[in-house]
Amino acid sequence: MMLKYTLLTKDFMWRWRFRVTCLLILIVAITAAHWLIPHDSYYLHIFHIVFRKFYFLVAVLATIWFNLKGGILAAALITLLYSLHVIFQWKGEFSENINQIGEVVAIWLTAVLSGVFVRFEKKALRDVAETHEGSLIALAAA
Repeated sequence: MMLKYTLLTKDFMWRWRFRVTCLLILIVAITAAHWLIPHDSYYLHIFHIVFRKFYFLVAVLATIWFNLKGGILAAALITLLYSLHVIFQWKGEFSENINQIGEVVAIWLTAVLSGVFVRFEKKALRDVAETHEGSLIALAAA
């Protein structure tokens, strides 16, 4: 039988807290960059586009670390914070608002699809580990 990693160990809790903290810091930093960088000039707008793409990294990282639930929670938090930015700082710029809504939809799709792929990968890794464990037991019994 494969050994299960218990949820109550200090190592697991430390790692969980570290990962949650990293994700929150990334989300807050990206959102702060959106709020603080003026979007009036063309050159500064480029930074907004680049920082907006960093949200994808956060969604995928949350999904890898915390499976589909983590990706969905990260996408929800990103949507909330980014929507506030769009509502207050980009009011009345409809062509850009449509682009920003499309970006939010893409973040959700990325989180969900990466969640599906992560689930498949983790299942495949568990299957390989069980196969190796079975092989070791067979070798020891022989």
